[in-house]
Amino acid sequence: MNHNGKTAFPARRNGLVILVIVGAAVAGLVIAFSHIEGPATKCEQVGGQMLIGPGGETSCINPRTFLPVEAYTAEETTK
Repeated sequence: MNHNGKTAFPARRNGLVILVIVGAAVAGLVIAFSHIEGPATKCEQVGGQMLIGPGGETSCINPRTFLPVEAYTAEETTK
């Protein structure tokens, strides 16, 4: 097998271009999703903590009393 430099370098360059494009896309997604507020962020803004049950159900609770935070549930139902 004769591997000369003229055929090997374009393949490496193409691989590098693909790697840079994928890296930029991942970085763009990270930046885009970091500005979206999810339910846990909204729960923390009203002073609660998000509790996740064994079946995947979630609840925003007061960390001192373990009761549901009413401001969070009322805010979510009006939107």
